Amino acid sequence: MKAVGKYILIKEGEIKERENGLGLIMTAVDEEKERYKVGKVVLYGELVGNINVDDELYYDSAQGHNVTINDELYRLIQERDVALVV
Repeated sequence: MKAVGKYILIKEGEIKERENGLGLIMTAVDEEKERYKVGKVVLYGELVGNINVDDELYYDSAQGHNVTINDELYRLIQERDVALVV
């Protein structure tokens, strides 16, 4: 399997309850409303720069498409949708 061009295949991070810096508990529903989500890079295309397999990144949650491969759910995004590589 190989990603093409500027596409990146990621495995989305798990949504858990967490405390924000203000003492409020963020639930899964709150987390879904956030603009950026976290994912881990599985594959990337030959035109993608500065991103490697297993990098954790933040991407625009409104972009990309879900893809099921071997009963596993992944997200296919473009390099331009990446906001931050951790």
